[in-house]
Amino acid sequence: VSVLYWRSIPSDTQHHDDMACLTADETGLLKVWDIKRSSGAVLKTTYGAQGRSRGIAALAWQDGTTSRALLNMQDSTISVYDVPGNLMLSCVKREGVVAATAYGMQVVRDRLFVVGKDGRIAVTTYEDSSDADAEATKTNFMPSTGIVEASHIQRRF
Repeated sequence: VSVLYWRSIPSDTQHHDDMACLTADETGLLKVWDIKRSSGAVLKTTYGAQGRSRGIAALAWQDGTTSRALLNMQDSTISVYDVPGNLMLSCVKREGVVAATAYGMQVVRDRLFVVGKDGRIAVTTYEDSSDADAEATKTNFMPSTGIVEASHIQRRF
C-alpha cells in the first residue's frame, strides 16, 4: 500500500459519521475502509484502470469537503473521486504532474500542489465541479535544486 489517508466521511444516517481510511497502491487499486469497526471491513473497492502506468502515486482530500479525494496516477492523470457515491467524477491529464511521494500532493484554496520526482512543484488550478469535463485552467512549475525523497506541505489555517 503506497497511500494511506483517513477522514470522517458523512454517512447516510443523520446521527453519526463513518470514520474511513482510504488506501491506494501502485496497481491502481483504491479501497475505502470503515475504521470504526474492529474488523476493519472494506466499505467500497474501486479498481479503476489497473496497471503500473495507472498506479496511484498520491492521494489527498479535496479542500473544504470530506467526501471527495484527489488521486494522482503515475501517468500524470488527476482524478476526483466521490467517496460516498463510489464514483470517479472527473479525470484530467496534466503532463509532468506525478507526485514523488504518497503525501506529495495537497489542495490549498482550489489549487493543487504536487511535489514531483524531479524536484519541481506543480501548481495546478481547477474548477470544483462534478462535471466530467472540468479542466484545470493552468499548470505552473516551480523549479528546485535537487531530487525529492520526502515532502511536507504546510497549510496555514
